[in-house]
Amino acid sequence: MPTPEDICKQVLDLDKSIRLAAIANQMGSPVATAYRSGLEAIFSKEEIDSYMIKSVLQMKSAEDFESKLGNVIYTLILYSKLKRVVVPLEHPDFSVLLVSF
Repeated sequence: MPTPEDICKQVLDLDKSIRLAAIANQMGSPVATAYRSGLEAIFSKEEIDSYMIKSVLQMKSAEDFESKLGNVIYTLILYSKLKRVVVPLEHPDFSVLLVSF
């Protein structure tokens, strides 16, 4: 079975436009991250931690409406400088996969 680190690296290898792939636990703390080499970092380590927590909270908020809207497949936020996709994971230890483009 692939590790969270392996999964992040595999996601990063899918397309050159992917800057970051990360997996967070149920509390929103990153358990694995992979960054595209050669790119300037947008966030510090502390900012990534906060970004992940807020991404998990956003996903949990969206799940509040699943009984009426169906299961969340993913969320997408489009910033002027970045696109962020958060995919819920059906895993007891890991909450979401975050991918930024």
